[in-house]
Amino acid sequence: VDEGNKHIGWLNIYPNNYALILLFAGLARATGVADAASYMRLLVNINWLCLFVGLLFAYLAAREATDTRGANKALVLMVANPLYYLLIFWVYSISLSMPLIMGIVFVIAKLDNTPSLGGKALLCIPLGILVALGYELRLTSVFPLIAYMVLCLVRRLGTPKDERPAVNRSSLLRGLICAGVVAVCALVPIRVINGAIHGTFAEQMEHNYPAEYWLVMGSHGNGDLFTNEDDTGYDLSLTPSMSAQEQRAEYWRAIIHNYRSNGIVGTLNLWYRKMIATFSDAFSGVANRAFMGTFSGYGLELLRGQ
Repeated sequence: VDEGNKHIGWLNIYPNNYALILLFAGLARATGVADAASYMRLLVNINWLCLFVGLLFAYLAAREATDTRGANKALVLMVANPLYYLLIFWVYSISLSMPLIMGIVFVIAKLDNTPSLGGKALLCIPLGILVALGYELRLTSVFPLIAYMVLCLVRRLGTPKDERPAVNRSSLLRGLICAGVVAVCALVPIRVINGAIHGTFAEQMEHNYPAEYWLVMGSHGNGDLFTNEDDTGYDLSLTPSMSAQEQRAEYWRAIIHNYRSNGIVGTLNLWYRKMIATFSDAFSGVANRAFMGTFSGYGLELLRGQ
């Protein structure tokens, strides 16, 4: 990675694909594929395999949450979705992370149905590893864990007080043990992967957008990538010329401006729209790319109705 790289500008500001690039580089070295065309065919096959494994985990999670009949209905719905077949040819983290995100869903479903502390603790080991790998490959992979936490809270609040399980020292200890196992099993792989990323992209990481930039993106729009640059009434055009500290301060001012402009009702509506986008397809650009030539061929033309 050097200044002559065609994508250096993108690599300098967006850190989300560093792990993916290292994965691709590792695959190239491990397989010894000499030409780009052969390597691309290999990646497409790996991509298809990841989607299939993700589908398998999704089926198992549905069966864990309902029964075989319910899982079969979910499977029919999933395999009837044209986007599933379009994604085979889009080699990217959205499809490569599918085994991780659906693996997390499956382990959570098993965890929810496991009464013993020992069984829960054992399940937390693969959960922590999957969360770590998913976090590094595609951040949205950890959303099922967040959703499960919300579900547990909603369940408790929705249960009549006289029927709620008592919160005592034993239940708190069980929760802390499980959370601790997940944290330890997640932090170790994250540290290893981040070490490799820093060793390769240290220079580029100095130019990354600060975390506040993403908080600005989260304070407006509807979850669609194409609303990121919408005019919110706050001018951020000068931020690229600022120092890192000045950028953070400017982004915080933009965040405060956006939430003040939204008001309470507007902010609740913003969260509602973003929740729909996050827990539906999580990437509205798939449909757009389908009509931009990213996916080509007669079979894919049929899939998109042409």
